[in-house]
Amino acid sequence: MTRFNHTIIMTLLVIVICLVIGCATWQSFQKVGEIYQAESEHSPGIDSGKISILISLRQVLLLVLLVLVALGIVLVAEHLYIRENTKQLEVAVNSDMLTGACSRRYGSDCLVEAFREFRETGVSPAVVAFDLDHLKAINDSCGHIMGDTVLQGVVSVVYQNIGDADLIIRWGGDEFVALLHGVDSSTIGDVGEKLVEAVSSTEFQFGYRMISPSISLGASFFSPTDTSFADALSRADAALYQAKKLGKNRSCVAESDTI
Repeated sequence: MTRFNHTIIMTLLVIVICLVIGCATWQSFQKVGEIYQAESEHSPGIDSGKISILISLRQVLLLVLLVLVALGIVLVAEHLYIRENTKQLEVAVNSDMLTGACSRRYGSDCLVEAFREFRETGVSPAVVAFDLDHLKAINDSCGHIMGDTVLQGVVSVVYQNIGDADLIIRWGGDEFVALLHGVDSSTIGDVGEKLVEAVSSTEFQFGYRMISPSISLGASFFSPTDTSFADALSRADAALYQAKKLGKNRSCVAESDTI
């Protein structure tokens, strides 16, 4: 819901509430007149001033109650609107709108938190860097729309082959960082190969052409000597470029601080 639509709805809501209060007030005044007239006819000697005061107090209390209910409705509606827009803002800030991966800002926060947990527990997730091979050639021959489609498809394939708690971060352009949990040095090689094979087995149709993308991938883990997550990411990035040097469409694992 846009701000303009919200303003229109809130304005209509206030008008309806005012009409309800106005109708209730008018009916109350009519009721007051009827009661006062009836009491005067049946009991000519009754203290009409006291009756008027009691009826007026009831009238005031009714109006106060209606106003409080109206304010409550407006506040609830405003709270729901703010909550909805806050969620939409969080999604916009935390997600990459093209690929559905996490944004770099949100991903950096996740990496900081993962490194903090590693310092406390000694258990490291796998830090994986990968990018799309030959994206420029796809953009030049098929156009950027097709390049965007391939990027979306690659991210979708990688998501399908990792855990629900794992993250993919769009680090920039066609460069991505994945944070994989439940993986150690004995299994990361198989995981990397699985992701590479899953992407290379995917095809995208462009006219009469079939495009088969591929990725190069590098993986690393946090080390006790690291000062931040950037150290592990640097090793993963070096492993990625090692994979490219070896012919692309493959994965490499950083076994030490230097490839």
